[in-house]
Amino acid sequence: MIELRGAYGQGNFGDDALMVVAYAIINEVLPGRQIGVRSKESTYLPRLLPNALMLTGADGELDAGSDTVVYGGGTQWFSFRRHAPFLDRLYKSGKRRIGLARDSLTRSTRHRLDETARRTFGLGVGVGPFLKGSSAREQAEGLFRTMQYAGVRDPYSFNLCRAWMGERARLRADLCYLPGHWTLPDISPSAHKRDGINEVGVVVRDWPHTKEGDSYAKPLLGAAELLRASGKKVEFVSFCRRSDSGWHRLLQERGEAVETWEPDTTTIPAFLDRLARFDALISARYHGAVFASLLGLPVVCVEIEQKLRLASESLGLGARLWQYPFRTGDLLKSIDSLDSAYDSAVTSLSRAVRDQGALVRRLVKEFGTSANPTGSDRVVRLGH
Repeated sequence: MIELRGAYGQGNFGDDALMVVAYAIINEVLPGRQIGVRSKESTYLPRLLPNALMLTGADGELDAGSDTVVYGGGTQWFSFRRHAPFLDRLYKSGKRRIGLARDSLTRSTRHRLDETARRTFGLGVGVGPFLKGSSAREQAEGLFRTMQYAGVRDPYSFNLCRAWMGERARLRADLCYLPGHWTLPDISPSAHKRDGINEVGVVVRDWPHTKEGDSYAKPLLGAAELLRASGKKVEFVSFCRRSDSGWHRLLQERGEAVETWEPDTTTIPAFLDRLARFDALISARYHGAVFASLLGLPVVCVEIEQKLRLASESLGLGARLWQYPFRTGDLLKSIDSLDSAYDSAVTSLSRAVRDQGALVRRLVKEFGTSANPTGSDRVVRLGH
């Protein structure tokens, strides 16, 4: 059995999308194999992957029947320090915030596999950042040194992995760029019909890990009001109700509607249809930027962490970066800049999506060669 691992089953749209794509890649590259998905106990995952075997339990556990482990997308190894967040100071409920009670937040999959009998692979994964002296980094390094192949999504992760595993690490792209996987609108310049930015979606995220990253809430709300005053429609979006609880609480107090990924009742295509009605996005989530590009929506990336800067850099003229100290005026200038050069921004996104898709195709081919060397001449059709 092949065991697929990631931050699955926690109600996060980006991670759920990665799970679906990673499953499709494994199923294509290694057909006929049973695939088990390791996750927190979740009722909704079978809706997204009805043919997968669901494995629950701790990350370090391995099913007795597993001979291959695939880490499918996302930042699965990192450590952050926590400080008193803006949203907690603004709305003190007296309740302990889920998953954020410790001085640092660490996610690292402990490698307790029989290395002589099991193979491991990383597909479209991100790594870091790590606090100095973090045990999460040591655990990540130990895991990656045993991997047969890792196609990583960004230059920062690639530099770490190349130092750990040499030529077996390759700089590729986020799995969600797999060509042909999603039913998406044609974003080529010839098919583009919009004339500018009239409706803006704002993808929010609680960020209690750094003082700088946590400080964007107040100026963002101010920018939303000024955009509305200028005649634009603004709507807030949450990719994860559970981990965006601070924003949900704040926006509810303000009487704001929030378009939220609800995996128990909606589908990925339906949620993408809702995002597609916007003309542009402001996103504090990495996959907000990824899906903005896939939908042909110019995006302002909110640099609460380094992933957003990396996303912005990969999207060329189709993206702008809003940086600390997060001045409201700077965000408005970024929106105006995208609005005044809207066609150029969409053209740049189309090019970026094509380039990122080509990198994922290479990842699929390399994974096939590494995971199935005896059948490496088999044609891998996925993504073509």
